[in-house]
Amino acid sequence: DGSGKAKEEAIPADLATERGVRREWVVSSGGLRLGHGSQRRERRDDNGPMSSRDALDELTATLGAAAVRTDPDEIAGHVVPWRGDPGDARAVVRPADTDEVRTVVGWARRHRVRLVPQGANTGLVGASTPPAGSGAVVLSLVRLHREPVIDVADRTAVVDAGVRLSELNQAAERHGLCLPIDL
Repeated sequence: DGSGKAKEEAIPADLATERGVRREWVVSSGGLRLGHGSQRRERRDDNGPMSSRDALDELTATLGAAAVRTDPDEIAGHVVPWRGDPGDARAVVRPADTDEVRTVVGWARRHRVRLVPQGANTGLVGASTPPAGSGAVVLSLVRLHREPVIDVADRTAVVDAGVRLSELNQAAERHGLCLPIDL
């Protein structure tokens, strides 16, 4: 900014937790350090990342019941990876557009809830499912699902996060193209 002062940015995700005490880390031009300014801040959180059902009720009131799913049977399909151990989640949130994604991320930050973004949950490395005991919420992108836009001349496609590879290939085939990935 030209002032000669180092800019600092707080990292909202806790990088260290010890006996229920969360410590906030700060990134500045001088590197990573604990606290903010010259003061060290600690927050007690003995109830996990989301201490109240009220937080989910707030999100449900904002996005609607179709977007916020808490039924264990519905959550089950979002916490079992193709390979690896199953995890768990407190809820699955399914925003319908980017404004709703923004709303969910703001909600998660305010309530200090971990989000695990998930497309079709077809990843083979287990990164699309929350680990067991994490207290996370799955941010399912399946409702972000418009028809892919294929530019034949440039051989490019604009695809929403909830579109499966098979759907992309179906759209591309109509133009004599394909994405040569086969899972």
